[in-house]
Amino acid sequence: MLAAPRLASQTPAAPETPDLAATAGQQAWNPRFLKAQAHDLAISIYHVAQLAALHDEATETTLLASLWGRASHAAAFLTLTAAVIAATADSGPGLAIWLVALGAGLAIGTFVYGRVLLAPFAREVLQRFVRDFAPAMSIAGLAWGTGAFLLPSVTSGPWTLLAFVLGPQAALACILRTQAPLLAFVLPTAAMGAIAAALPAFGSEPGTAGVILLGGATIMALTYGAERLAIFPRAFANPLPL
Repeated sequence: MLAAPRLASQTPAAPETPDLAATAGQQAWNPRFLKAQAHDLAISIYHVAQLAALHDEATETTLLASLWGRASHAAAFLTLTAAVIAATADSGPGLAIWLVALGAGLAIGTFVYGRVLLAPFAREVLQRFVRDFAPAMSIAGLAWGTGAFLLPSVTSGPWTLLAFVLGPQAALACILRTQAPLLAFVLPTAAMGAIAAALPAFGSEPGTAGVILLGGATIMALTYGAERLAIFPRAFANPLPL
């Protein structure tokens, strides 16, 4: 016998669909599922932490390289200023001694600067440069400060002495924009300038000595405030915390 034809209304029954909510609930309490989810979350957190660390390293390297570049500007400023002073000051042994001392200080700074060229933009090399740059600036500051005793034309009046001491400090504050190397230069120059101003042999001007000390402190305070207020970006993660 032939089978009766299927009517249009007699459609096959739809397959049963699984209960998705029940399935999800069962998976949520499955130990393997929970372990896999925890593993994925740990990997995501690790990658985010790695990205944050890479971002911090890149930012620090950029700031260190920026300070390294500005160091050459500071050396050029001191060299040109010394040349102007040498051209206008009275020649003599005092001027020669001052130029030799300053030249030695700048040579040390140039050596510290030049080592970075062996591995430019390497973070460890730039960090080493920052550690050595402040002592180099201290030596340059000591050499510069001797001019308050060795150059009679500088100590002949309070205004010339103020310009000799505070002028480079203010200029280097604008060039370096970083506390540690600036402080290394300001301390010896301000101290030696104030001593020269207070000594009777150099004019006995206690008021000038006070102005020198107050001016150096003001320059450092403004640099510190500018860094804290992010006007000047911090050049490194302060190896010399101030």
